[in-house]
Amino acid sequence: RLNNLILVVLHLYHFFLPSAVNCQQLTAGKTEEFSSEGSSATLTCSYTKDSANYLFWYRQNPGKHPEFLKSHSPSGGAESLDRMTFKGSNEEMSMTISSAAVTDSAVYYSSCQ
Repeated sequence: RLNNLILVVLHLYHFFLPSAVNCQQLTAGKTEEFSSEGSSATLTCSYTKDSANYLFWYRQNPGKHPEFLKSHSPSGGAESLDRMTFKGSNEEMSMTISSAAVTDSAVYYSSCQ
């Protein structure tokens, strides 16, 4: 009997918004995250800042345009959207996907302003 392992592959990139003068040196914890289906997967970014007001997450599925997922305040605590939980602090932001599925495999972008 063969056990099939289905991997969820998440790629993380970051970018700066044109007016993002307060958020500097945004760095991905890892540029790729691999997870088996049904497990959780977490993407993190660290940054130095004077005063980042908002953190942003986007997802781009193959052959599609990036889609906006969530913006949140670094001091706002955890916020959820479907199976995704977004957290932010003064130096790090993260997005966790619970019960990851193959359809979650995409390129994810983070940004701060």
